[in-house]
Parts: sequence; C-alpha cells; structure tokens
Amino acid sequence: MDPKQGWEPIRRDNTFGWMVYDLSRLRTLISDSEGALVFQCRFLKESGLKENPFFVWVIDHEKPCNITPALVRNSFVVEKGPHGTMYGSLVILAWSDSKAIIDRYLPESVQDLHQIYERAKDYCSFSPLRGVILDFGWAFKQASINISNFPLFIILCARRPCALIGDDSPLELIPYVIDCHVENIESLFPESAIRIREDSLALPLGHRHKVNRRLLQRMSGGKEMTNNDPIVHIGCGSVGSKIAMHLARAGHGPFRLIDKEAFSPHNVARHALTPIPEFPGQPKASLLAREIELLRLEAEPINEDIIKLCKNPDNKMDPFPNNSRLVIESTGSVAVRDMLGSLPDGKIVGRLLHTALYQQGKVGIMAIEGSGRNPNVNDLVIRFWDEQIDNPGLRSKFSFSSREMRREEIGLGCGSHTMVIPDARISLFAGGIAERAIQILELENGTPQDGELWIGMLDENELGISWTLLKMDRTTILRIKVGNLWEVRILTEAVNQIAKEIKAWGEVETGGVLIGRISLSNRCFIISRVLEAPPDSKRTPNSFVLGIEGLKKKVQEIHDKSGGVLNYVGTWHSHPKGGEISSVDKDSLEQIRRLRFGAPAVGLIWTPSGFRAGIDEGKLA
Repeated sequence: MDPKQGWEPIRRDNTFGWMVYDLSRLRTLISDSEGALVFQCRFLKESGLKENPFFVWVIDHEKPCNITPALVRNSFVVEKGPHGTMYGSLVILAWSDSKAIIDRYLPESVQDLHQIYERAKDYCSFSPLRGVILDFGWAFKQASINISNFPLFIILCARRPCALIGDDSPLELIPYVIDCHVENIESLFPESAIRIREDSLALPLGHRHKVNRRLLQRMSGGKEMTNNDPIVHIGCGSVGSKIAMHLARAGHGPFRLIDKEAFSPHNVARHALTPIPEFPGQPKASLLAREIELLRLEAEPINEDIIKLCKNPDNKMDPFPNNSRLVIESTGSVAVRDMLGSLPDGKIVGRLLHTALYQQGKVGIMAIEGSGRNPNVNDLVIRFWDEQIDNPGLRSKFSFSSREMRREEIGLGCGSHTMVIPDARISLFAGGIAERAIQILELENGTPQDGELWIGMLDENELGISWTLLKMDRTTILRIKVGNLWEVRILTEAVNQIAKEIKAWGEVETGGVLIGRISLSNRCFIISRVLEAPPDSKRTPNSFVLGIEGLKKKVQEIHDKSGGVLNYVGTWHSHPKGGEISSVDKDSLEQIRRLRFGAPAVGLIWTPSGFRAGIDEGKLA
C-alpha cells in the first residue's frame, strides 16, 4: 500500500450483481461511535442466468428505519411490473468506532453469514451488526411472514488509514447479499423470534453510484458545479427536448421548462422523449420534466404560452427567476423571438441563447446575447440574414423559392405546419448547441461579453455539422419619441461602414442607404448595413443629396440574397459640423414615406457627438 496513491479497495473478481446507493450520502451518516442503520430497498433478480445476479437499490438514503414488525411487513413485498417482478428487502449498514482503523488488507473470501460475522469482527463492527440482526429476527417473527428463505443485504464499513484510490474518503463500504435460511427459536421471554442460520450463503455485491448531479458531471467529463441556479428552457419540442436532455445528462439544472403545446403522436418521430403515443394530450413540458427528474434533477414544468406570461401584467408567474443562469429559446417562433427581444432591460436574468433550424436542417444557428443583452437576440438573427448577402456558401443552402414550413398530414383530415427533418439531423445540431451551452455554464470567469452568432451548416456528405462563429460588438441604440416611442438599433458592421465613409469625405457631407428590417410590433428599426451612395449623389460641405443610379437594383439584390428578410429602411447622411435634424431632413423623410406606400422610415444623421435620428411613422402615425 502506498499512502500517497491511496488505499486499494478490496479486489472482488466475482460479484453477484450490484447495489445502487449514494456513496457520499451514506458516508455522511456514519458517526464517530460504532453503530448501524437500516434502509428499505428494492431489487430485481435475474432468474435465467447461472449466477442469478441481484440488482439492488436503496430506496431513500434520507430515511433510516427502526426495526419493527410493521417495517418488515412493508419491506418484504413482491410487485409485478412491466419490467418484471420487483422484490423488497432491507439493507443493514454497520460501522466501527472512529478509532478502529483497519490497516490490514483482507482478501474477499467470505462465503456465509458466519464469515460475515468474522469479517465484521475484523472491521470492529460486529456488535452493532449482530444487534440489528437479532432485532430483525424478533420483528420478522412478529410480522407473521410465512417465508423461510429470503435475501438480506449488508454493507460493512472498513475505516482505512488513508483515502481510497481515486476517492477523498478513507471509508470503504463493502456490500454483500445473504441468502437467509431461517429457523424458529424459543426465547426465555414470552415473545419468540427467528434465527438466520450462520451457514446461509453470503455473496459479494458490487457497488454502483446512485444517479445524481455529481455522478452525471463526472461521467460527462465536466466540472463539478455547486451552482444550483436554474436554467430557463423555452420550447420543449424536438430541438429543445434534445438540448435539455443533453444538459441534464451532463449534470446541469435545475430547469424551468416552458411550453404550452401537448405531445402529439407524430412528435415521436424526432423528439427526445418516447411516451405512449396513443395516450394523447400530455403537455410536453410536463413530460420532459418527468424525464429530467428521473436523473435526480429538479425540473419545473410551466404549460403556458411564454408570450402571454410576459405580456400579461396581471400574471403572477415570472417566467425568469432573478437567479437564472441561462435562458434557452428553441421554439422556432418569430413571434416569441420578437417578444423576447422587446423585453426591458433586467427582465431576463442570465444569458439568452436562441436557436433555430432552417431548410430541413441544412442550416442552424445559435444566437447568444452579449452582456447586458447587447447585442440582443433580434440583432443577432438579423446579422445572420445579412451574412447571406456576402456568403454564397451559406446562401447556397437556402432555396427561397420553396416554402420551408409545410402542412403535413398527421391524422385524417388533420395537418400540422412543420418542417420535415430527420431525427438524426436534429440531434447533430442539438449536440453542438448543448455543448456550447455547457461551456457557458462552466466558464470560471463568467459568460463572454460579446454577442455570439454561431452558424452551423450540414456538410456535403450530410454526416456532420460545421460551426462558424461571428462575434458581435455592442449595438448602438437610439430611442426616438415621435407619435410613438421607437427604437433604432445600428449593428456594429453598419456603424463601421458609416465611420469609414465619414473618414473618406472628411468635412464634406456624405451619406447612403440604410439596409435592415422593421419590426412593427416592437416599433424597432434594426440596421445591419449601409449601401454606398449612388454615383449621381451630390456632396458639399453643407449638404448631401442622395442619387438614384443603380440604387433600386442593389436594394432588390440584397432583398433577394437575404431571402426577403432585409430591405431598404431609410437613409443616412453626415453633419460634420454637428447640428440637429433640419427641415430639409424632415422633408426627405416625408418623400421616403410616399415612395414606400406609407411604411415607416428612418433618417439617420451622423454628428461628431453621436447619431441623431428622425422617424416618419407612415401609416402607423
């Protein structure tokens, strides 16, 4: 034995099944004075195999039991279920005084109960073990159970002089099963008992850790996280369910799951869950919560519409706890994304991660908001559509002539608007998204400050996903009150393009065309890029007149390349000497509104002290 390496546990080449319990929890129950505890357990016993192995799990580590006839009656039960017959019994954990350090290695040679007692003497725990077994013999007789042969499970504790190899504790727990054969004995007292014959067969059992957060994290190769702040998961469909289960199996949680939809039989084709498809109407969030809870993690289902939860001022349920670590949105709904983007500062605590798949799973995105929700989810998604303008490889994945969402028959005379996509392809994307979410959750120095737009594309052989990261600096935000309050969000790329144009023209006024998207519901302009002024534009130190040569063609080209998402939203020009919006600028906005058939328009003005903006609300005025 090398104390620097640790104490080597007993070598047990042949075990007859294994016992599942929380090793750390049982160790905390072992006191400094000698003692024993009893727990209820359930087990399966394979009947067709040569060794007839036992698979045992301790029911509740938090509830040691007192030996009574009622306990025996409630423990030795037989339950038939869909996975076979399940039996009940008891587990006895026995340990020595803390001064009894066992520094002698004993080989696994126990074969019967008598040798269990001898081994307990070696470990200085015979007295508490024997006492519990005697109490058990009396309670068993009083319970009037008519069986003479049953298994009883025993865990002996050996206190080692140093921590076990690969562990942080010197307490070695060694489990056995006793194939108990009993005989009646007459007591000197009025009451009688049964005695377990000491030649009853004893077999060694292996140990398996009970499923818990620590086990999941260790087996996933992740960090052991003590943070118990929740992950808010909006959308429990095919993509969302897979992401949530990946996170849960990595030991992350607890979860707050939000989805108003019910599980339909056709969902089975590509969902992480496989409930009984003929049992309809089960809420997706509740089903997913139940699955996560099987991993011993907390999950709270909220079977409601996230938009109503956020928009209804009378709603008492706050979907975003003030200690949320991460908010994952995977609904595929533009309305949900728009709503989340419009929420005021401080409403969402924790970083927001939006994800969506396009073109039958040929393209997917992760949009991770920056610090302070800047850039926000809508900025990042507009940046994705803008990327297609200059990225022919990405653009080639899209077929804008065909509708992506189709109405698929899911029942006689019943259809659903959905994207047809193989389950395996969803899993390819969900795996990468979950991995990035785990990286964020496990970062030691907090989440990154920049916004992140990850674009994933299916490779040519359709066997893998290639992810590309576009980092985004903070968006420039203007809030303008006209008839209504409007927001103008200028992405960093557009700001840089304007700065480059300003530098090129110096003290001469210049300008160009703003490309982006208008959200009427949010009253928001998002500007993703600018077009250089046409060659027939006129620039002087005191004025700028935008030309029109080739402009319509360029705008139409951008509209087409972005799949119809981006368009002309207004103009910009510079005031190198400063100043506010002039009457000429306001007249220009009016002309733009007439050209756009009443659609809102923005006129952006650059000055040395910052941007100014004028807005014509068009028909919304």
